[in-house]
This record gives sequence, structure tokens and C-alpha cells, in this order.
Amino acid sequence: MSSILLKTLAEDLDPHLRDQLLGDDDLQRETQSYLSRLLINDELLSTENFSTTTTDDPNRQQTLTEEIAELDQQHHIVSKEMAAETDHNRDLIVGISRNLDDIKSRLANTIPSQIDTILQIVDSSEKFDRLVVPTNEKLEESIKSNDVILANIDSVLDFLELPTLCKLCISQGNYQESLEISILVQSLLIRFPKLTIFQRISKQVDVELELMAKGLIKLLNTNLKQNQILKIFQILSRLNLNCVASSSKSTSILSPVSSEDSFHKTRFLKLIYLNGRFKFIIKELENLAPLIRFNRLTYLKRFVETYREHIFSSLSIYSTIFSTQATTNKETSENDDKALLYQYIKSLSMRLVEEINEYFPDLYFGKSDSDDYAEKDGFILQIIYLCKSVAKFGTNFETILMYELCYKRNTGITTEDWERNIAKVDIYA
Repeated sequence: MSSILLKTLAEDLDPHLRDQLLGDDDLQRETQSYLSRLLINDELLSTENFSTTTTDDPNRQQTLTEEIAELDQQHHIVSKEMAAETDHNRDLIVGISRNLDDIKSRLANTIPSQIDTILQIVDSSEKFDRLVVPTNEKLEESIKSNDVILANIDSVLDFLELPTLCKLCISQGNYQESLEISILVQSLLIRFPKLTIFQRISKQVDVELELMAKGLIKLLNTNLKQNQILKIFQILSRLNLNCVASSSKSTSILSPVSSEDSFHKTRFLKLIYLNGRFKFIIKELENLAPLIRFNRLTYLKRFVETYREHIFSSLSIYSTIFSTQATTNKETSENDDKALLYQYIKSLSMRLVEEINEYFPDLYFGKSDSDDYAEKDGFILQIIYLCKSVAKFGTNFETILMYELCYKRNTGITTEDWERNIAKVDIYA
């Protein structure tokens, strides 16, 4: 019985396993023995329904019948759930099935034609690659140039912001920094002379420096300390002021000045300084005008005091600024200094003479009181001290005033008055 069962079961085995089983006698006998034990199992041959009853005893081992019944129940439950799920999604399943059929039919119909089309495209592209395409060198250079610009766009933007940065430095009083920006732009312009962008940046920076120079020149008309004036001329001496005066755009405002133009530049700076201080002194004198209505002598004394303070200060600063500047012809420079200072002193002295001639004669006309003479001598002494202080700088202020007040005009100051007070000054000197 077991041998028949073995042969029956062996027919369903893999040919290799079947040959191995039938060719080995020991394995065949062991298999027949195992099948015989199964055939004499009462529970396996039983036709009774399997019981699914369980017990709560954890130590009790399930029988084969119980295990088979439990597996059968689980199989029934899973089959039922699958049937319910299939019924619930039957429309989806039907739709997917139809879509799959449609895709299958399309692939079967279109894939061959599409493959042929792709092959044709590949063949045509290979033929196109074999053609010699002429290159546009200018276009390639332009593309490379644009790529370089885009790769360094941050640096390019920094350069474009230099005029704005220069303007900001000037507005905050950082004049040295603005000059350094201009020097940087000039170095870039020398390094890349053909780049128009640097030419535009240079022109914009020159505009800002030109406005700075004009502002500093106007600032000289105000009440400044010596250090402030020295700093202003340190800046102005580094600029090509001929460009500012002529509004020339052909050269940079920071372009170096030739040795031939150095003398003219220095003379121009001297004129700027003397003109600025002259305007400042005149403005200070205009502030004294209200005193005329109250006391003319007080007005004239304050007039002379203002002269003595500011003329001495202006000449002292003038000597400090321009004595250190080297010139190609020292003799010519000294003669030019004398001419400029004489014109400066002459203009101021004539303004003083006009004020004395207008207000001083009426103060002592027809008076012989000793107190009046004392006031008169005090005023003349004040003028003489002014002349002495200015004479330290090689100016002949005294000669101009004495000639205008004592000889040329009838100002109420005689030669005797002047000589008498000169003698007093010499005694106390």
C-alpha cells in the first residue's frame, strides 16, 4: 500500500528529486515506513467533523485535529474578507483591468512606430554632427566676457558704488578717504584704459571732488581755527584746481601737476586763501555796524581790534601754509608773495581809512579838552600797535595808513599826533 502511494506521490516531484528517491533503496524504504505510519493513524482516517473547541489550559498541547480545524477556520475567515473586499472594490478592479488592457494594446501598436522614429532621429543627429558648423568668435568672446562679469558681480557692484561712497565720505567730512577713493579709481583707469565703465566712474568721482573743493573754498570765508585751515589746504594742495576753475573735463581733478604749473597752482592757492580771509574779515566788520548809532569811537576801536586779531592770524597761517611748499624759483615766489600780501593789506587798509575818514573827524572837531586828546591818542596808539603786529610779516601797513590818514586826507589825525604816539610806543617797547 505504501509503495503504491510512494510511486503516486513521486510522479508530482521534481524529476531530479524523483530520480534520487527511486534510485536510493534506503531512502525509499524510510519513506515507505513513514507513509505506513501515516496510513494507520486513526485520527487522519477519521471521517468525523473536526471540533474547534478550545481549552484554557495553557499546558495542554493541541491535537492534530484541533490544529487542522483552527487553520480551516482562519482560511474561511480570510476567504470571506477577501471576497468582501473584492466585492467592495469591484468597480476599481474592473477599471484597472480595462486600463491595463488598453495600455497593453497601445504599447503593442505604438511602440514599434516610436522606436522607428527614435532610430531615424538618432541617424539624422549623427549626420548633423558630421556637418562643419562655423563658429562666431565675437559671440563666444562676448559670452565669456559676460560669464566673467556675472562670476564677479559683487566686485563689479563695489566699483559702481565708489562715486556714492566718495560722496558719503565728503558729506561726513572724511576728505582724505574721498581722495583715496579717487586714487583707487585712477589706478583702475590706468590699468584698464579701454573700459568705459571705469571712465564713467572716474568722471563721477571727479564731480564729487569738484563739489568738495568748492565747498572747502567757501568754508574759508567762515571763522575757522588754524588746524582746520591747515587741513583744508592739505586737501586742496592735492587737487588740480585748474580743472575746478576752468570746469575742464579733459583731465582728472587728481591728475598730477607739472613742474611748470606748480608755481601757478601755489599762487592760485594763495589767492584762494587771501580772498577767503578777506571776505571773512569784511563779514566780521559788517557785524559791528549797529555800534555806529550808539558810539562811533567805540565802533572804530572795535574795528581796529578786529583788524588786529584777524589780520595777524591770517598772515601767520599764510606763512605756515606756504613757507613749507617747495618752488622751482625761490626769488620769483618771494616777489609774488610780497605783491599778493601788499594787495591784501592795501585793500584792508583802505577800508579802515574810509571808516576813519567818515566818522573820526566829527568826533574831535573844535574840541581842545585834554580828555578828548587822551581818547584820540588812545585810538591812534591802537592803530600803531596794529601796524607793528602786521609788520612782523614784512608788510608796510604803517606807511600806507600814515600816508592816507596824515597826508592825503583830512581825517583829524595829523603828523604830529602820529609821531607823538610813535614815540610812546618806542619808549614802552
